[in-house]
Amino acid sequence: MPSFFPPDPLEFVRRLVTTLEGRVNALANEKMNSEGVARAAGVLLQASLVAQQVFESVSGRVLKRLNVPSHAQVSELLTALQRIEAKLDQLGASQTHATLSAPVRPRPARTRTAPQAAATQPKPKQR
Repeated sequence: MPSFFPPDPLEFVRRLVTTLEGRVNALANEKMNSEGVARAAGVLLQASLVAQQVFESVSGRVLKRLNVPSHAQVSELLTALQRIEAKLDQLGASQTHATLSAPVRPRPARTRTAPQAAATQPKPKQR
């Protein structure tokens, strides 16, 4: 017995979308190649750059009035902090090298009485 499969109902929609997409792409390519679109894109790009500069200027003034550091100032602080940490690491390495090469003296025991007084005083009685 041959099996009968009904046609896919979404196949028509897929073909329609593919055809529509192809025609829209062709129209967009045709319009994008015109000089007017290139000029308009240049004007929009220039306007966005001006808007970005104005925003940075205004936000910098607002941050200054609020006494909050800007991104550039925080970056400068970060590089200065990294330099300080590098110098501390160098000093720590040289300090460790110096202590490893020096002889180690034993330290006296830490008690409440001085070491000489502890030897001469009698021990307290336990209750």
